[in-house]
Amino acid sequence: MTRLFHALPVLVVALFFTGACGTGYGDGRGKISGVVCLNPDDPTDCNDAFHFTPDFFAIEQVGERTVLDLRAKGRAEEEADILLFYLYDVDAVRARNLCEDGVELQEDGLVRPQLHLNRSYGADHYPLTVSPDSEKSVIRFDRFTLENGERIEGSFNMQLVGRPDEAARGQLSGWFRFDVHEAPPGNNVELDNW
Repeated sequence: MTRLFHALPVLVVALFFTGACGTGYGDGRGKISGVVCLNPDDPTDCNDAFHFTPDFFAIEQVGERTVLDLRAKGRAEEEADILLFYLYDVDAVRARNLCEDGVELQEDGLVRPQLHLNRSYGADHYPLTVSPDSEKSVIRFDRFTLENGERIEGSFNMQLVGRPDEAARGQLSGWFRFDVHEAPPGNNVELDNW
């Protein structure tokens, strides 16, 4: 009884932080395809038929940012191809999405993408981010509600670059849609494709 009494505060704190993380998982589908060039020695060495089909969808609140996480071919970060969209102001994203034809993807903008190709090219490569001089990188949300049982649906077209000292680059387009379901962080949630 004494051990249980002393363990209760630890259990309450653990449950609080587990629930406060704000991670939601979703069932869905999507497709991402385009051109990726990751050979630093030869900028013409490109995969013109690059594609991945996400089979894991998550959304997480990290401080002021909302992160959309689309993964394929693995759940662990080092084993998966991952496309992240960092949303820095959800209300502004919604407003701009309604008034304009989508939201521009910019290095210092409202939505910033990051592509990790850990499964396809190894975990030691630098992630690709949106090209700073790109005027054609945009994401369009057709449905966007961050609540249980709601759907997030969108499409995008973007030009990506690696580090300034690398020739890595990409041109990707794609779409995704998934229904948001909450799940405790750390759980190995099995998601069914539909």
